[in-house]
Amino acid sequence: MKKITFLTTSLLSVFNFFAQTPVSSVNEFESALDNASAGDVITVTDGIYTNADLNIDVGATSANPVVIQAENPGAVFLEGNSRIEISGSYITFKGFIFQNPDGLGDGVSSGGDIDPVIRLKECDYCIVENIKIDNYNASESPDDELSFDATFKWLLLDGIFNEVRYCS
Repeated sequence: MKKITFLTTSLLSVFNFFAQTPVSSVNEFESALDNASAGDVITVTDGIYTNADLNIDVGATSANPVVIQAENPGAVFLEGNSRIEISGSYITFKGFIFQNPDGLGDGVSSGGDIDPVIRLKECDYCIVENIKIDNYNASESPDDELSFDATFKWLLLDGIFNEVRYCS
């Protein structure tokens, strides 16, 4: 019986090892999201990531969700013109801080829409957890034609049974 338990535990460890994807640059982050599949855990190492325009579209399952997480919650910073669009199902995005924005409203005319920081697009059973959006606003500069009538949202949800929890 001990041999079977050891073998089962060993096999589960091997499968969990292969589902883990550590990333430490914006390019690695984008590549990991492009290649994600059900059951993957993408862990972003602590640090600052600038101008990360991220997209993920995965049809995961409740038994094999995709998790995109900070190595240590609150120690991964997305800055500049960073945003993420999540499509699919059973995807969790957690532990990140958006701060020090730059260029969020570039190319948007007065009265236009500025892309949200986090968008769940046609996303079902997805979770946004422990995210901090710290003064991450599109602002008007003296040289900019953008006025305050432009629409800007931090989080836009589209889908069913999604959760936003422990965010500020």
